[in-house]
Amino acid sequence: MKISLKDQVETLEETLRNHRGYVVFCKRYVEEDKRPKEILEDTERRLPYMEACLATMQWLLRNEDKIKNALQK
Repeated sequence: MKISLKDQVETLEETLRNHRGYVVFCKRYVEEDKRPKEILEDTERRLPYMEACLATMQWLLRNEDKIKNALQK
């Protein structure tokens, strides 16, 4: 199954929104001593990597035509 770059970017955007919400959820639960601090640290540690992935995919989407044209030459 071929998944378009646009659909991949939209999925990553949604996933990142959900992960940011999970960070907020974890912060609250850590503050209430309902979750260990390590869960929050791990969740926050992954966030910049996910943001970098999304930025790369967005760049690819913006430059998709240029990339395809360059590969055809």
